[in-house]
Amino acid sequence: MREEIRALQRRLGLTTVFVTHDQEEALAIADRMAIMHDGIVQQVGAPDTLYERPANLFVADFLGKMNVFTGRGQADDQFETKAGQRIAAPGGGNATHVGVRPERVRLQAQPSGGNALPGVIESSLYLGSVLEVRVQLDGGDRMISQIVNAGTRAAPPAAGERVYACFEPDDCVAFTQ
Repeated sequence: MREEIRALQRRLGLTTVFVTHDQEEALAIADRMAIMHDGIVQQVGAPDTLYERPANLFVADFLGKMNVFTGRGQADDQFETKAGQRIAAPGGGNATHVGVRPERVRLQAQPSGGNALPGVIESSLYLGSVLEVRVQLDGGDRMISQIVNAGTRAAPPAAGERVYACFEPDDCVAFTQ
């Protein structure tokens, strides 16, 4: 149905206002979105912009899952979580929170990339198209990694396995609220 609505909009050159609480539907249909909370517009823009670079924690949470760390900014775009983990993130020097989407987090046996947080696999959930893996990070924070089901039928990461949750600084979003 989403594809049909989108095709009609384009074919007929229609400008439409479509109100929905279904985030996937909004992302699929819209050229431009407005996210509202308590009657106040939080952010307006293209769907990919709102998802990749949410303006605040409400928009980040409303448009899917996001790992969010609380802490304080440091010099040189560094952020320190309350648990003492250091995260490199553009704008992190002024942030009170830093977020990264679960699909951007790679789980590896050895650290690699810009950020690599050590931890232990807590659990894995098979969700069909993705495997959702929860990691208890050293220091107490938790992260979720979503691994695309590539059909390899490899065994999921085992609970208790030591890993590094790795992600690039550019995949981080700094929040100043």
